[in-house]
Amino acid sequence: MWFNSVLLIIFISAIIFLYIRVRRLEAKTSALTANDLVIYSEILRGILSESERVAEKLDAAIREREDALEDMGALLDARISRLKELSGENAPEELQTHVKRLIRDGRTKNEIARLLNMSVTEIELLSVMK
Repeated sequence: MWFNSVLLIIFISAIIFLYIRVRRLEAKTSALTANDLVIYSEILRGILSESERVAEKLDAAIREREDALEDMGALLDARISRLKELSGENAPEELQTHVKRLIRDGRTKNEIARLLNMSVTEIELLSVMK
Protein backbone atom coordinates (compact mmCIF):
# COMPACT_ATOMS: atom_id res chain seq x y z
CA MET A 1 0.00 0.00 0.00
CA TRP A 2 2.81 2.43 0.80
CA PHE A 3 4.17 1.86 -2.71
CA ASN A 4 0.93 3.13 -4.25
CA SER A 5 1.06 6.15 -1.95
CA VAL A 6 4.60 6.92 -3.06
CA LEU A 7 3.64 6.61 -6.72
CA LEU A 8 0.64 8.85 -6.16
CA ILE A 9 2.83 11.46 -4.48
CA ILE A 10 5.28 11.31 -7.39
CA PHE A 11 2.45 11.68 -9.88
CA ILE A 12 0.95 14.64 -7.99
CA SER A 13 4.42 16.22 -7.75
CA ALA A 14 4.82 15.86 -11.51
CA ILE A 15 1.47 17.55 -12.07
CA ILE A 16 2.43 20.40 -9.72
CA PHE A 17 5.75 20.72 -11.53
CA LEU A 18 3.96 20.91 -14.87
CA TYR A 19 1.53 23.49 -13.51
CA ILE A 20 4.41 25.66 -12.28
CA ARG A 21 6.15 25.36 -15.64
CA VAL A 22 3.00 26.40 -17.47
CA ARG A 23 2.51 29.39 -15.13
CA ARG A 24 6.10 30.48 -15.78
CA LEU A 25 5.48 30.19 -19.50
CA GLU A 26 2.37 32.33 -19.16
CA ALA A 27 4.40 35.00 -17.41
CA LYS A 28 6.88 35.07 -20.29
CA THR A 29 4.32 35.12 -23.11
CA SER A 30 4.03 38.90 -23.17
CA ALA A 31 7.25 39.29 -25.19
CA LEU A 32 7.21 36.12 -27.28
CA THR A 33 8.73 35.79 -30.69
CA ALA A 34 8.15 33.01 -33.19
CA ASN A 35 11.46 31.44 -32.18
CA ASP A 36 10.37 31.49 -28.52
CA LEU A 37 7.16 29.69 -29.45
CA VAL A 38 9.14 26.93 -31.16
CA ILE A 39 11.37 26.51 -28.11
CA TYR A 40 8.42 26.44 -25.73
CA SER A 41 6.50 23.99 -27.86
CA GLU A 42 9.52 21.64 -27.76
CA ILE A 43 9.69 22.02 -23.97
CA LEU A 44 5.99 21.27 -23.68
CA ARG A 45 6.35 18.20 -25.90
CA GLY A 46 9.13 16.96 -23.61
CA ILE A 47 7.00 17.58 -20.54
CA LEU A 48 4.04 15.83 -22.15
CA SER A 49 6.22 12.87 -23.07
CA GLU A 50 7.57 12.62 -19.53
CA SER A 51 4.10 12.84 -18.01
CA GLU A 52 2.93 10.02 -20.31
CA ARG A 53 5.84 7.84 -19.15
CA VAL A 54 5.02 8.57 -15.50
CA ALA A 55 1.33 7.80 -16.12
CA GLU A 56 2.22 4.48 -17.80
CA LYS A 57 4.47 3.51 -14.88
CA LEU A 58 1.77 4.45 -12.40
CA ASP A 59 -0.83 2.49 -14.35
CA ALA A 60 1.43 -0.59 -14.47
CA ALA A 61 2.10 -0.36 -10.73
CA ILE A 62 -1.61 -0.05 -9.98
CA ARG A 63 -2.40 -3.06 -12.18
CA GLU A 64 0.30 -5.05 -10.39
CA ARG A 65 -1.17 -4.12 -6.99
CA GLU A 66 -4.68 -5.00 -8.17
CA ASP A 67 -3.44 -8.43 -9.22
CA ALA A 68 -1.77 -8.89 -5.83
CA LEU A 69 -5.01 -7.90 -4.06
CA GLU A 70 -6.99 -10.36 -6.16
CA ASP A 71 -4.51 -13.10 -5.25
CA MET A 72 -4.80 -12.18 -1.58
CA GLY A 73 -8.59 -12.29 -1.84
CA ALA A 74 -8.43 -15.76 -3.34
CA LEU A 75 -6.09 -16.90 -0.57
CA LEU A 76 -8.43 -15.50 2.07
CA ASP A 77 -11.38 -17.27 0.47
CA ALA A 78 -9.41 -20.52 0.52
CA ARG A 79 -8.50 -19.98 4.18
CA ILE A 80 -12.10 -19.31 5.11
CA SER A 81 -13.18 -22.47 3.28
CA ARG A 82 -10.48 -24.43 5.08
CA LEU A 83 -11.59 -23.02 8.41
CA LYS A 84 -15.16 -24.05 7.66
CA GLU A 85 -13.97 -27.54 6.69
CA LEU A 86 -11.86 -27.86 9.83
CA SER A 87 -14.58 -26.67 12.10
CA GLY A 88 -17.43 -28.43 10.32
CA GLU A 89 -20.91 -27.04 10.38
CA ASN A 90 -21.64 -28.51 13.83
CA ALA A 91 -18.34 -27.86 15.55
CA PRO A 92 -17.41 -24.17 15.09
CA GLU A 93 -18.56 -23.29 18.58
CA GLU A 94 -16.38 -26.01 20.11
CA LEU A 95 -13.35 -24.83 18.14
CA GLN A 96 -14.04 -21.20 19.03
CA THR A 97 -14.46 -22.09 22.68
CA HIS A 98 -11.23 -24.07 22.63
CA VAL A 99 -9.31 -21.21 20.98
CA LYS A 100 -10.76 -18.62 23.35
CA ARG A 101 -9.92 -20.82 26.33
CA LEU A 102 -6.32 -21.16 25.16
CA ILE A 103 -6.09 -17.38 24.75
CA ARG A 104 -7.49 -16.89 28.28
CA ASP A 105 -4.90 -19.37 29.54
CA GLY A 106 -2.20 -17.01 28.25
CA ARG A 107 -1.20 -18.75 25.04
CA THR A 108 -0.21 -16.56 22.12
CA LYS A 109 -2.00 -16.84 18.79
CA ASN A 110 1.19 -18.22 17.25
CA GLU A 111 1.37 -20.98 19.87
CA ILE A 112 -2.30 -21.83 19.38
CA ALA A 113 -1.85 -21.94 15.60
CA ARG A 114 1.06 -24.38 15.95
CA LEU A 115 -0.84 -26.46 18.50
CA LEU A 116 -3.96 -26.77 16.33
CA ASN A 117 -2.06 -26.94 13.00
CA MET A 118 -3.81 -23.81 11.76
CA SER A 119 -2.68 -20.41 10.55
CA VAL A 120 -2.50 -17.40 12.83
CA THR A 121 -5.13 -15.73 10.64
CA GLU A 122 -7.53 -18.60 11.26
CA ILE A 123 -6.91 -18.32 14.99
CA GLU A 124 -7.54 -14.57 14.85
CA LEU A 125 -10.79 -15.17 12.97
CA LEU A 126 -11.94 -17.72 15.51
CA SER A 127 -11.02 -15.48 18.42
CA VAL A 128 -13.21 -12.62 17.19
CA MET A 129 -16.15 -14.65 15.88
CA LYS A 130 -19.31 -14.54 17.99
